[in-house]
Amino acid sequence: MRGAGILESYLTMSYEQLTPDLDLIARVRSLVNGISMSDDSLALNTIYTVGPGGMFLDADHTFEYFRGAFFSPRIGTWQSLEQWQAQGAHDVLARARNRWETMLKTYQEPVLESSRRGELEDFVKRRGYESL
Repeated sequence: MRGAGILESYLTMSYEQLTPDLDLIARVRSLVNGISMSDDSLALNTIYTVGPGGMFLDADHTFEYFRGAFFSPRIGTWQSLEQWQAQGAHDVLARARNRWETMLKTYQEPVLESSRRGELEDFVKRRGYESL
């Protein structure tokens, strides 16, 4: 996360760069997490139940696991050219702008206990004085 959104050797920060960087970080995280090799994730019971030549698309296991089986980018697209054009042909810059604007509008500040907030404010004040 350290360099997400950063341009010009840390002289500039760009929300339009931040959102694709966050997509890339999420993709790498999904790769690093790897693939689960449990009996359930491998659908062994479903394979035995459906059997060779059977239809797996309507199996309960498929419905349960399908959405999480693949990484879905928030900025990039897997649409065909025709689908992309039909939906307005928004380029990466436009999708990134839309994404960060939505993120800012829907942001909710985390709840912080008042005692912790006081400790944090004191720390910031001390560090400010130490750097003078």
